[in-house]
Amino acid sequence: MSTLGIVVGMQSEAAVFATLPGNPFSLIACAGASSTRAEQAARQLVKAGARSLLSFGVAGGLNPTLKIGDRIIATKVIFPDRRETSCGLDLNISDAHRLPIAGSDTAVISPKDKALLFKETNAAAVDMESHGVAQAAMALGLPFGVIRVISDTAQTTIPAFALLGIKPDGGLNPLPVALHLLRRLDQLPALLRLNRDTNHALKILAKTASTLAMTLK
Repeated sequence: MSTLGIVVGMQSEAAVFATLPGNPFSLIACAGASSTRAEQAARQLVKAGARSLLSFGVAGGLNPTLKIGDRIIATKVIFPDRRETSCGLDLNISDAHRLPIAGSDTAVISPKDKALLFKETNAAAVDMESHGVAQAAMALGLPFGVIRVISDTAQTTIPAFALLGIKPDGGLNPLPVALHLLRRLDQLPALLRLNRDTNHALKILAKTASTLAMTLK
């Protein structure tokens, strides 16, 4: 079995590994869209036997040329305080863009905020776990990498109420979202678009997991 420790944000991201034939990845943890939990999870995976670390999942696009489903292998992670660290894990996914990733401790949901972060960092995309994994890897002296699939573009507005359903363990609680929609049914189309784009990104993520498994054989 692989000694690669994989940190994801959501249980739906972890689930893409479950369908792999002879799944070689047993060291997987969900951080629930939190850099603090991502760092903690990464450290726990190392205690369980991980010898390298990977941040894996979907991400929000910052570079306006990126499309839903585009794959990124991070060349470096840019922290919220603008520190940077290079990604040294050898990852071979032929059609992935090799570009910087930004970390954020809060969700970046509007085109205006995405444009500002892109201007400040020149990062291709943003997520909420990679800088936590990077922090753990740096502290422990281990190689790490980032693989992300774009689930919302630089031009997309994420409906803020959709974040209400994210649980700390990376699962989803639909009740807060449903209660919000009872009051604002006009926001349902935005949620449906988000679900459609996220599901497409997860399909690409599943193919990416399969490719990753093949590289370990």
